[in-house]
Amino acid sequence: MVLGVGGALVAIVVVCILAVALLGTPAPSDTSVAAAVIDETGPTTTVAWVPWTAADGSFSLAFPVAPEPAGQLPGAGNLDHGEAVLAQVGSTEYASILYTYAPGYVPDDEAALVTATVDGAAKGGGITILTREWGNVAGSPSLTFRGSANDGEASVRGVAFNAPGCTHLLVVISGAGDAVDFDRFVASYTPS
Repeated sequence: MVLGVGGALVAIVVVCILAVALLGTPAPSDTSVAAAVIDETGPTTTVAWVPWTAADGSFSLAFPVAPEPAGQLPGAGNLDHGEAVLAQVGSTEYASILYTYAPGYVPDDEAALVTATVDGAAKGGGITILTREWGNVAGSPSLTFRGSANDGEASVRGVAFNAPGCTHLLVVISGAGDAVDFDRFVASYTPS
């Protein structure tokens, strides 16, 4: 187990999203380099992944194994509710966390919300952010990040982005030697 499977990762995300919802501003993350960085770029496999669709039907993803629901997450401020699912393969966790906006809420600054989501996840999860890169997921601006956790023993890759009415955070946390296909995970995101 990398960061304490399941509930701990969800708790990290709940903390970061609640901070975003209540404060609305990004907090700076730790940008120092950890002692070790694990190369988590595994090969793209031809093994069929398991499709999964969000409870509200708003999007789908594919996971290397069937994900387990981590339950509904409480809302706060401008966030109505959240949903998280986790899939574990060896010491690697693939997580999808979605927070739906309260009715009528439209973010004033979507880039600031995405940045705050990444910074909150880093702060709440003890993640050292090593790189950040702005990009695009399904037509929405996204912030992809790489980092480490557990004193450099775990590698973290993630991406945060907004979609109509919600904010997404897709994260993969892996231990040494695990083959990870982060790009395939993110590319499988399909809005409905």
